Amino acid sequence: MGRMRIMGRVTALLVLLLGVSASADSCNQPAKEAVVFLALPGNPFAAIPSADGCWVFASLRNGSGGPTGIAVISRKNGALSVAHFVKTSGAPLGAVLTHGGKMLIVTADDRILFLDTARMVDGKKNAVLGDLKSLPCPGP
Repeated sequence: MGRMRIMGRVTALLVLLLGVSASADSCNQPAKEAVVFLALPGNPFAAIPSADGCWVFASLRNGSGGPTGIAVISRKNGALSVAHFVKTSGAPLGAVLTHGGKMLIVTADDRILFLDTARMVDGKKNAVLGDLKSLPCPGP
């Protein structure tokens, strides 16, 4: 009788955990179509997904003189949408996430930018933590 009670509790716990896991993975549901098109406010250069797959950070250049920066793209229920846009000084190109995923490091023209991913996802204005500007090269 005691063994049946323990098995029942383990089964209930497993069902509860599976239910939580399924709702937490709503960002990883597959899209209805194999190819998804998303209008962006610039020309994408690099797209870096977060470790959990719920967010994509896309560096955008704008050849027509518009704003340049990072598009913060949300993935929910099989759909993509631009959640936020972070303006940057300089046109961002290559990007990489730190191992912990807390910082996005981006090359932009003559500088390296450091951005806080939590602030980007939350849409906060102070997502750019700082930058390192390259030094002029000494002449011959």
